Amino acid sequence: MNIRAKALLTIVVTAVSITVLSQAMGFFSIRSGMQTVLSEDMRMLDNIASKLTTGRLELLKNETRNIADQLAGVQTGQIISPEAASQLLATAVHRNEYLSLALFSPDHELVVASGIMIPNNSYAKNGLADRAYYNETIVSSTEMLTSGYLVIRIYTPVQGGYLLISTLPGLVLSDLFSEFRVLGVGNVFIVDRNGRIIADSDSKTALRRKNINDLLRPQSITDTSDGLFKRMTSGETGYGEFRYLNEDRIVAYTPVAGSDGWSIGTAAPVWATPIVALERSVLISGAIILIIATLAAVFYSKVIARPFETIKTQNESLLELKQVAEKASAAKSSFLANTSHEMRTPLNAIIGLSELMLNEDNLPPVATSNLEKVHNSGVTLLGIVNDLLDIAKIESGKFELIEVEYDVPSLINDTRSLNVLRLADKPIVFELEADETLPSRLIGDELRVKQIFNNLLSNACKYTQHGTVRWEIGYERDGNDVWLVSHIKDSGIGIREEDIAKLFSDYNQVNTRSNRKIEGTGLGLAITKRLIQSMGGEIKVESVFGQGSTFTVRLRQRFVNDQVIGTIVTSALKGFRYADNKRSAAMKLVRVQMPYAHVLIVDDVQTNLDVAKGIMKPYGMTIDCVLSGQEAIDLIRKGTPEYDAIFMDHMMPGMDGMEAVRIIREESDSDYARHIPVIALTANAIIGNDKLFLENGFQAFLSKPIDMVRMDAILRQWVRNKKLEDTLEKQGMLPEATSR
Repeated sequence: MNIRAKALLTIVVTAVSITVLSQAMGFFSIRSGMQTVLSEDMRMLDNIASKLTTGRLELLKNETRNIADQLAGVQTGQIISPEAASQLLATAVHRNEYLSLALFSPDHELVVASGIMIPNNSYAKNGLADRAYYNETIVSSTEMLTSGYLVIRIYTPVQGGYLLISTLPGLVLSDLFSEFRVLGVGNVFIVDRNGRIIADSDSKTALRRKNINDLLRPQSITDTSDGLFKRMTSGETGYGEFRYLNEDRIVAYTPVAGSDGWSIGTAAPVWATPIVALERSVLISGAIILIIATLAAVFYSKVIARPFETIKTQNESLLELKQVAEKASAAKSSFLANTSHEMRTPLNAIIGLSELMLNEDNLPPVATSNLEKVHNSGVTLLGIVNDLLDIAKIESGKFELIEVEYDVPSLINDTRSLNVLRLADKPIVFELEADETLPSRLIGDELRVKQIFNNLLSNACKYTQHGTVRWEIGYERDGNDVWLVSHIKDSGIGIREEDIAKLFSDYNQVNTRSNRKIEGTGLGLAITKRLIQSMGGEIKVESVFGQGSTFTVRLRQRFVNDQVIGTIVTSALKGFRYADNKRSAAMKLVRVQMPYAHVLIVDDVQTNLDVAKGIMKPYGMTIDCVLSGQEAIDLIRKGTPEYDAIFMDHMMPGMDGMEAVRIIREESDSDYARHIPVIALTANAIIGNDKLFLENGFQAFLSKPIDMVRMDAILRQWVRNKKLEDTLEKQGMLPEATSR
C-alpha cells in the first residue's frame, strides 16, 4: 500500500472513529435503558410464570397429602388395611396423573403400591425421603430412568411414620405455558437442577427432553452457557443475551419456589426487540459518515502523503539492514550451538575421566593434586563456555540466575588456585586478603560469582609482567542481604583514562597494538559487567597508566547464618594451604547396588561411552554400549537382552538421538519399545533443554559433561527397582551400597 493510500485510510479511519465514538456513547446509553426496561418486563413474566408453577406444585402436594390422610384414616389416625390401601392407591392412580403410588413402612420397606414405574426400597432411604419422614412434603428434581422416561417424585409423610412416594411424568407441567408468548414470539421454559427442560411454551422442545446446555451458546466471551446454567440452578435471578434454539435471544430467569433447584426462564429473539432497530440506525449513520469522510480524504491525502514518501524510502533501507542483522544473529546462534557441542564433548572426557580417576583408591598425593587441578580447570572452562553462550540471553533480558547455597572458602580457594596457575613463571607475587568475619556460606549464583572473579583476576595476571596481584575480599551486611566487596589490584601496565570507557565493550581490547601478544577474545570484561548488573551489583575501575589498576566489585548475595570463615581458614587461604574437595557431593554419594539392571548407552564417541560407563560401573549394573542410533534400534527390535533404560546421545552423525527414539517409539510393535525409559545425553547447551526432549519421547536428560549427582538421581528414578531389591535382600543376594 502506497503512502497516499495509507494517508487516505488514516483520514477515513480517524473521522469514522471520532464520529462512531460519539454515536456509540449515545447508543450504549439508550441501549442500556432499553435493556433495563426489557429485563424488568421479562422478570415480571418470570414471576407470573413462577407463581403458576408454584401453584401447580402446591396442588400436587395437596393431592398427595389428601391421599396420605386417607391412608392413615382421617378419623382413627391408624394406617388402613393393606387391602383397603391397595384399593385407595389404585383408584387415585386411575383418577389422576400419577404413574404410581407407593406406601413405605417406617423401616423403609414397601408395604403396598399401584401403577407403573414403582420405586424400590432404596428410594425410601435417600435425603429427600429422610426429610419427608420428618413431616415435610418434598418434590424431587426430574429423574431420567434407564428406559429413557423422565419422572418426578413427591415424598409425602403419612401418620404413624409411614412414607408415600408419588411418581408423576417429568413433563407434568408442560401444559402450563402453552399460551405464553414473550414479545409475541418468545417462550417460557422450566429447567430442573440438572439442566433438563421439563416444560416449554414449545411442546416439542419439552417432549425432546433436551438439556439447556445443548441449546445455549455464548454470545460473547464474557458469558458462557455453562455459566448461565450454574446461575439458573443456583437460585439466582438474572438476565443476559445468549444463543438459544439456534437464535440470538435475551433470557431472564428466576428460581421456582418450593422446587428442588428448578428455575423458570423467559426468552425472546433479539430481532424482536427495539434494540435491533437502534443498531440499524447506527449502522446507517456510520455508512453516511464513512462516505463523507472518504470524499474529504481523497482531496487531502495527496498533500499529506508527500513528506511520508521520503520516510518510506528510509524505512526500506532500514528494513534491509534489519534483515542482514537477523541473518547475522541466526548465523551467530548456529555457530554458538555447534561450538558448544564441539567444546563440551572433550570437556566431558576431561571432567568425567579425571573424576573417575579421583575415585580410585591409593592414588599418590601428587597425582591426586594434579587431577584435582585438571578437574577444577575443566569445570571452570565449562563455566566459561556457558557464559559465552549466555551472553545472547543477557543482551535480550532473558538471562536467569540460578541461586544455590554455596561454601565461600571453597569459592575463594578455587578461584585463587586457578589464577595462581596462570602466573606460570612470571615474577609476580599473588597476595590474598580475606576478611575472617566473612560468612562461611551464602546464597547466590556460585558459578557466576566465580566467573566474575576469575575474569578480573585473569586480566590482572595477563596484563601484569612483574610485581604483585592482590585480591582483597570482604563484605557488608544489609539486612537479609550480604554485599560481597572485592578489590583486585595489580602492578601491571595500567589503562589510559580515555580507554576506561571502552573496557566493557563486546569483543574489544584497549591498546591492541601494545597488547597484541596477550591472548583473549575481548568478551571477558563485557560479560563480567553484565553478570554483575544482573545481580544488582556494580563495578568501578581506577587506573594509572604504567603503574597498575584496581577493580572494585560489589555483589548482592543472600545471608544464610552467622557462621564465619574464621582465623584458621583465613590463614590457610592466605598461605595457599586450604584444601577443599570440590567433588565432596559426588564422593558422599551412596551408590545403590542394582545387579539386576541392564542399561544401554548410545554415543558416537568412544570416549563419551567410556566416561558414562565408568560413572555407572559402581552401581553393579550390566552395561552395553553402541556407537549409533541404528544399532540401538536393532537391539530394541530384537527384544533380547531386555534393557531397563537407554541413555541416548542427542547429536550423532547419520541419525541423531531424537530420530532414533522416534523410530523406537512409533515403528515398534512391542509395549517394551514404546515404554522403555530413554534419557537424553546432550553436549548442546543451547538446544538441550527439558521441554524439547520430553516432547520428543524422552523421559529425562543429562547434559555433558555428566554430573555424578544428577546421574545418581536419574538412575534412582528410572532404573532402580525397589521391590526386586527387597526380594534380593531377603535372599541375601543384594550387595551392599558403596560410596565408590
